[in-house]
Amino acid sequence: MRSNQVINLNCGVKLPIFGFGTFAYQIDTNAIESAVHMAIKMGYRHFDTATIYGSEGAVGKALNDEFLNYRTLGREDIFLTSKVWGSDHHDPVSALKRTLRNMGMEYLDMYLVHWPFKLKPWACYPVPKESDFEETLDLESTWKGMEKCLELGLCRCIGVEMHPMWRQKKLREYCEEHKVHVSAYSPLGGPGNAWGSTAVIESPIIKSIALKHNATPAQVALQWGLLKGSSVIVKSFNEDRLRENFGALDLKLDGEDCLEIEKLEEKKILRGEYFVNDTTSPYKTIQDLWDVVLESVLIDRGLKVLATGCQNLRKLGLVGGSELGLLNVAKESELLQKLELHKCSDCIFQGIAAFENVQILKLAGSVDGFFTSLVTDIGLTIVARGCRRLVKLELSGCEEGSFDGIKAIG
Repeated sequence: MRSNQVINLNCGVKLPIFGFGTFAYQIDTNAIESAVHMAIKMGYRHFDTATIYGSEGAVGKALNDEFLNYRTLGREDIFLTSKVWGSDHHDPVSALKRTLRNMGMEYLDMYLVHWPFKLKPWACYPVPKESDFEETLDLESTWKGMEKCLELGLCRCIGVEMHPMWRQKKLREYCEEHKVHVSAYSPLGGPGNAWGSTAVIESPIIKSIALKHNATPAQVALQWGLLKGSSVIVKSFNEDRLRENFGALDLKLDGEDCLEIEKLEEKKILRGEYFVNDTTSPYKTIQDLWDVVLESVLIDRGLKVLATGCQNLRKLGLVGGSELGLLNVAKESELLQKLELHKCSDCIFQGIAAFENVQILKLAGSVDGFFTSLVTDIGLTIVARGCRRLVKLELSGCEEGSFDGIKAIG
């Protein structure tokens, strides 16, 4: 049996770098249980599931059977991950307790926020409808719930996602700077899934490197992820592919190989279009969903510090940020008179309206011609009701707004 290497996380927990994914488009509990048993025999010790996968029960049963039948394997030898779905963002603690009951476990090693959006409590299915989204994102409250899970001992760690076609350099650099570990989900591009692609394993560059090392394209892609310092989560219920994937641990790529892989055209294979809409989702575009989330969270943290330390602030300019971040500033900086926002949309206009004394407001939707915001008449009307001392409004690169919205401001 090959040894699965580990990474030491900040919380002191050891994470096996090679994980076994258990998502299945059509849930077959027998197939999942059988695959988990095969994986354990091959040396897999890191198992990944999620509430929305529907596989928690089967994974838990297979693992508990192993603990019972093979005395040399105990719960402490397994790293177990699950994830909170958007419908449980209002109460991650209850969600995790339900997961533990489903799995027959006392704790998880890792509990993750699955996707950064909040759904109505009844929306427990993979593709939400427009009416399922909550109006406010409020990731800060979700994270406080995750921290509570830690405090209660329901999990040992709380917590991001990449593959060679979507390398997320900015995200990885941030995580490296703050000593946050990154796990690569669908590192092979999810071939065989309805949303997946063979673009990774069929890439001529990946195939060429595989031929050079007498390896398979899957092994090359997985070893690249490991070299980037991430752990990788791969899924297959096929015994031969399970063994092939685990063989990536023996592959050695050189610097030239890595440079060639960096040349691959980046593309989002799992785009998440069904989490984006113009009306109820906090994400109006794919750009919002993938590139603004991390930036907004970081900006909001900075704004919170700024709000408490600069109460006499008169002018503020921002690229990104959320409604919550703006509300924090408005509460403390009542004298602010000029506000300039880039990459803005209707979902933050309640935050803008909280600046009752602002006199000059500039909304710039276009950033280097790449991002166009969605500022509608509804958003401008919200501003008009709150910013009653506004004397100057500048709109640049914004869509959907009309004379009626500007007229509401007066």
